[in-house]
Amino acid sequence: MSTTATIERPATRAFRPTFSELLASEDPELLREPLRRWMAKRDYRASAAFIYEGWLRAGGEPGFVHDSIREWLQSNAEAQDARAVYAAWLAAGGEPALLRGPIDRWVAVHGDEPAARFVYVTWLMAAKDVRLFAEPIGAWLAAHVDEPDAHYVFVEWLRAGGELEPIASSLACWLDRHALIEEACWPCVAWLQRGGAPMLVAEPLGRWLGVWAAYPGSSHVYEEWLGHGGEPRLVAGPIERWLAAHGETFVASFVLAPWLRFGGDPEVVRDHVQRWLERYAQSAAAGFVLQTWLRSGGEPMLVKDAYASWMAVHQGSGVAWHVQRAWRSANGASIMRVAA
Repeated sequence: MSTTATIERPATRAFRPTFSELLASEDPELLREPLRRWMAKRDYRASAAFIYEGWLRAGGEPGFVHDSIREWLQSNAEAQDARAVYAAWLAAGGEPALLRGPIDRWVAVHGDEPAARFVYVTWLMAAKDVRLFAEPIGAWLAAHVDEPDAHYVFVEWLRAGGELEPIASSLACWLDRHALIEEACWPCVAWLQRGGAPMLVAEPLGRWLGVWAAYPGSSHVYEEWLGHGGEPRLVAGPIERWLAAHGETFVASFVLAPWLRFGGDPEVVRDHVQRWLERYAQSAAAGFVLQTWLRSGGEPMLVKDAYASWMAVHQGSGVAWHVQRAWRSANGASIMRVAA
């Protein structure tokens, strides 16, 4: 009699990821209960910083770890790795007030280190408070003008409303060393937006434009330079190069209109205005190009057809009155009258 052997399969065990694997998953819902159990153990070793950072970087809500972080900071505020918790907490939208005292203690120990820029930048972005760390930030910038990434600190200091005078010398030194890197334009723009004198950034910005004139994002640089009192002659050549590359794109209006509005010679952009309006005459943005062309002394007949096309679409808009006024002031003939 034949027998059939029976193979018994070993019992399978459910897969249980480790806590480190859960952190690496960057899924807050997978992390929530294991993290709750871990926090209940009140493990406040300095190395726990990576757990809080992992939760916050994964998109977990700051309130879930608020009390645990507050207790952890009582003994770890000055730890080197605490900067990762500070940066992650602020970047995740956590309330800056929780960190005010602990960060102050951390800065007293580590505020002059290169890595301190992460703390300064996230604090300025989140709290918009320049007073708490005004002195250490000023000292850090003066000591790190050779560091390319210092541009982040300059920009956020200015965007947060920081004073110009304490960083002017450091910014000038930094720009002298790094004017040709792509990011050098952003401290220049922030300086202008804060009301800084164009003269401080004129020479390095001119060098930057020698490399990046046709870069698509330079349109914002031209707009800010012209809109904050910068001399049009500095950007005339670079703008021509930019328009040669991007003049028929829609965003070219953000270069054409400021150039015309803030004293640029209409003849420099004449052909570009004509071609741009041929393509976008019925867009809302064309109203601003038409206004600035006419008010800057540009020839009305060059934009006659574009004016008629724009008015046919936007006659009843709030901007139409301004466009009509610019047209009449420039001695342009009424299209409606000509047609009649």
